[in-house]
Order: sequence, then structure tokens, then C-alpha cells
Amino acid sequence: MRPSHPFIILLSVLLCSCSQNKELTYDSLDTENIDTLNFRSLNSTFSFGYASKILLHDSGLIVYDEMQNERIQFFNKESGCFSGCFGRIGQGDKELISPANLSINGKSGVLSLYDYARGILLSCRLTDLPNENPDAWFSIDLPDYDLRPNYVTGVSDNEFIAMHGSPRFTKACGGEVLSSFDSYPVLPDNHGEEITRMFFLSQSIWDISPDGQKMVQATTLGSILQIFDLKTAAIKSSAIRYFHKPIFAEQKGQIEMLPETIFGFSCIQATDRYIYATLHGVANPTVFPDSIYVFDWNGNLIKKLSTDQQICCFCVDEQNCKIYAMVMNEAGEQILGYFIE
Repeated sequence: MRPSHPFIILLSVLLCSCSQNKELTYDSLDTENIDTLNFRSLNSTFSFGYASKILLHDSGLIVYDEMQNERIQFFNKESGCFSGCFGRIGQGDKELISPANLSINGKSGVLSLYDYARGILLSCRLTDLPNENPDAWFSIDLPDYDLRPNYVTGVSDNEFIAMHGSPRFTKACGGEVLSSFDSYPVLPDNHGEEITRMFFLSQSIWDISPDGQKMVQATTLGSILQIFDLKTAAIKSSAIRYFHKPIFAEQKGQIEMLPETIFGFSCIQATDRYIYATLHGVANPTVFPDSIYVFDWNGNLIKKLSTDQQICCFCVDEQNCKIYAMVMNEAGEQILGYFIE
């Protein structure tokens, strides 16, 4: 075989290098399609610690409060009345050591909370009134993963998506891992594989559509939105959108923020139709975002929902055109309520 000419080898290296360092294009979040939402309080007397997630199911609102000893709080979505709680921190039966990622299965109505320390899902069917009947809760054993996942979310009755450091995601059914996904969006500034893995594991939020066919992950530093197709056993990336550049430093294998670091997505919810998300889009924010951005499942911005409230977390009731939310008042207290046009 005839050896390659040195010039051809050099040209190939240069072309490869240019491709890897190609400047990323960041989309604008400016839009003329803006709706204004009005807030109505449901419960301004309950003393929340720090509610970081809110879910909707039938007539109930389920709030995950990171500062309460009973982490899961139940409220009536019409009256706002508190109806019970579950998820005590401790090492006893049905107690939690290191809970994370409260989720609800849109198909089965099963509520799950992943306990990282034990590697189990604590679950219940909401029709069994878990806020009144502790025996309604049961544990689901997960597959024997090579590396314990950091987060786990149900897709269907017996199917789960897990987020790891390596591989990035796995899909499992019962005790069997069906598939894995281990590629990442390109990060600027030539960050290596280890830092890229750490960035997307530690600096992102995610959600799965109620029909279990789509998933979205969004970064909390910079604003990168990646969309996945879950229709088959395989996990497939279907779209990646860049909105703000992730600016950070790496120090001894850790992600460190800089004065110019842009804070990105704050809260996200997937419905079968759209992706709803709050994001900061500024460096060093001092308040929670006051707008919700609506994307289609290709990552295109559809519209912006503008409010006069600091939105800590939210969930969407598309059927009744409401967005339930936990907002922060001027006194630094969280209030449960909803937005309506």
C-alpha cells in the first residue's frame, strides 16, 4: 500500500481539529409570543421549608419539601388544604436515608421516590391514598447495576430510566437492563470526558413525558436542552439546543462557578405536547425566575409565559389551562398557588 503524503496527513489533522473546535451556535430566547399569567394563592399559611418539586395527580398536589422531616406533602388542588405527608428521614422501615427524584408515572399513577443510599424505589399507587395509609407504600428493587445510579425515574409499571456517571443513562425493565446511552453534547472550551460527564450529572435536571415516549434533560449552568426518544427499548437523542454558553472552571476534578457563569434552567416539566421550563439566563441571580418558557419536542421555543412572581417550582395542568406553582414572596416564604391566563 502506498504511504500517505505528509501534506494529506497534516490536512486531515487540521480538518479534524477545526471540526472539534467549531464555534457552537446559541439560539435566542427572545420571542414576541408572550402570554401574561395571573397568580392566585391556594395556601399561604402552611409553613414550607424548601419545596423543590410539585406534581399533579387527579385532585391532588404532591409537594417534595427538602427541609421537612416528612418529605412528601399532599394538598387538595381545589382548596389547597393539607391532607397528609409521608417520607420520614431515618433508617427504619419505609424511612428514607438519601431521597432524590420524586416522580409520578403518567400511565400507572404510581408515585416513586428514589433512595440513593439503599438503591431502591419507594413507591405507591396514588389510588391507595398513601397520605392516609402508610401500608400502601412498597419498595421496588432495581437491577444489579455495575454503578449505582444517582437518579431513577419510572417510565411504565416495570420500566425505569436511570442516570449514572457512566454510562450516562440506562433503561431497565424489572431486573434487566435493556439499553444504555453514553454520549454527550459538545461543551465549549475543550473540556475533557471526565469533566463533561460530571457536568451533565451534577448540573442538570430532567423529566419524562407522561406517555413515557420522550425525555428531556436541561443544564442548570449555561442552557443546553437535549431531547431523547424512548419509543423503543433503545434511548435515542433526537435534538440538542444551545441557548447560553456553559461557563465554568474545573478545579481538582470539580465544577466551579466563575463570576461570569450564566445560570441556566431551574425547573422543568414534560407533558406529552410540550416542554415547560424556567431559567435564569443571567450571572449571579438573586431571585428565582419569573417566566416559564414553552418548547416543542424539537426544542423550538413556542412562547413565553410571563408572571410577576418568583417561581420556585411548578407543574402543568394543560387540560384545565392552569400551572400550579410554589412561589416566593417578599418575606422569603413559599406560597402554594396557581397561574391562569
